[in-house]
Amino acid sequence: MTEPTDPELRSPRTAPPLVGAARPASVGTRGFLFADLRDYTSYVDTHGDRAAAALLDRYRTSVRSAVALARGAEIRTEGDSFYVVFESVSDAVYCGLAIVEAAGATADGPADPIHVGVGVHAGETIETAEGFVGSAVNIAARLCAEAMAGELVVSDTVRALTRTSVEVGFETGGRPLPRLRDPRRLRLRRPIRLVGTS
Repeated sequence: MTEPTDPELRSPRTAPPLVGAARPASVGTRGFLFADLRDYTSYVDTHGDRAAAALLDRYRTSVRSAVALARGAEIRTEGDSFYVVFESVSDAVYCGLAIVEAAGATADGPADPIHVGVGVHAGETIETAEGFVGSAVNIAARLCAEAMAGELVVSDTVRALTRTSVEVGFETGGRPLPRLRDPRRLRLRRPIRLVGTS
């Protein structure tokens, strides 16, 4: 017996996918940024609680200032870690650069330097009452863990999305990952490197 040619008579197994089928309404591509202090525990042990609290306060003020300028939304802060979301991936990258630059600028001043690592990834997530759900968030957190002090680590996805809109140049470095150096920030003791990884 031959298959009916009328689409309405086809079996569900062979029917084409429905156009405009129900999807979660809040799915969207966003930029996700994680920032974390490096060696904070050892700083507490060496300098004491009072100095550590002052360092943490300077760090939080600096990050929140950069997030506000880049139009980000702070989702969660735990200890010395920030989790921020952006509607624009470029804004997430610029915010990461601003965080690293502000932390590096303190190295020339009287205050102790702020050693921070930042990770940025972009992808589709679902917004729920508890926050954003999706692998993009997890990848951004892992990239932050990869970042050394004074480094912004981004995924290849971020690099592909921002390579013509963010004024920085990518290059391959000694590490097994390509890195991006921002030539505008040569006054910093630590060069800013964006490291792309899949």
